[in-house]
Amino acid sequence: MNEAEAIMEFREASAAVRRAFGARDDARVDQILADTRMGEATVNLSDAQARLHAADIALQAARAEPPTPADIDVTRQPVSFTFVEATIPNGSAE
Repeated sequence: MNEAEAIMEFREASAAVRRAFGARDDARVDQILADTRMGEATVNLSDAQARLHAADIALQAARAEPPTPADIDVTRQPVSFTFVEATIPNGSAE
């Protein structure tokens, strides 16, 4: 390899190193952003699990309470149906 070829190789290798550093820096930025999003998602998940746990406790407490008299309507009669035979205009029963 002569001097001109060595200089060209040095320049190309130097450019490749700069591109690799740039790609690594871009990847590091992406990693930092992903870590931030992961942290936020973890906090949101924790908050949602706490809400679910509190709602579960409230539901269990509500189910454990006996119904109050206002919740049960004992004065209401069961629904009854009366079937009536219908006639159509020609006088036959259906």
